[in-house]
Amino acid sequence: MDNNYFRYYKPSYLIAFVLISGTLISGFLSWLIPYIHNEWNISYYQFPATSIIIAGIIVLINKHLWKYKPFKFLFWIPDLNGRYEGQIEYNNPVSGKKEKKKCTIEIFQTGSKIKINSYFAKSNGKEKSPSKSLVESVVKNDNDLYSLIFTYQNEGIQGIFQPHNGTNILNYIHNKEGRFLEGKYYTNRVPQTQGEMNVKFISNNLKYDY
Repeated sequence: MDNNYFRYYKPSYLIAFVLISGTLISGFLSWLIPYIHNEWNISYYQFPATSIIIAGIIVLINKHLWKYKPFKFLFWIPDLNGRYEGQIEYNNPVSGKKEKKKCTIEIFQTGSKIKINSYFAKSNGKEKSPSKSLVESVVKNDNDLYSLIFTYQNEGIQGIFQPHNGTNILNYIHNKEGRFLEGKYYTNRVPQTQGEMNVKFISNNLKYDY
């Protein structure tokens, strides 16, 4: 497990979960041992067996169950997973005019990591030029709002624009009108481009593989 595997967990809840689960599993194994006939001292394996089972449960929660009750109470991070559609607004670096472009963000999330891909529509409406996140983080602000911050890499389009890196700082908004990501982005293109992004949650179904 990487060093940031547990960064989105609530430490006190996780410790309580491990202690309670360990006690229950160990008790079950102690009850089961007398009913197992073999030539080895199975109680010798009780502790490592308990540890392995707990680790397996945590992996299962992290990959699949983290966003469902009661397991979601182990995490402080909101469920951002899904496909968002909307637009970006920016100043054209050549003409200097303000322009808008349709965009899509797809977020693949587990209990321990987040991956973000962004796509921008061509004039024919097809998505092009994916931007893939390199470093991702969710932070909880003083006003109890969450922000999704990530750097990304765009491979560019040959003959149209060069590969570049950038940063997005998006606020997560969840209200009666839906779920939104709103904020700013910056790139290291020359001349530099920057603008605002506003996308709305559309579906949990992701179009692309992660």
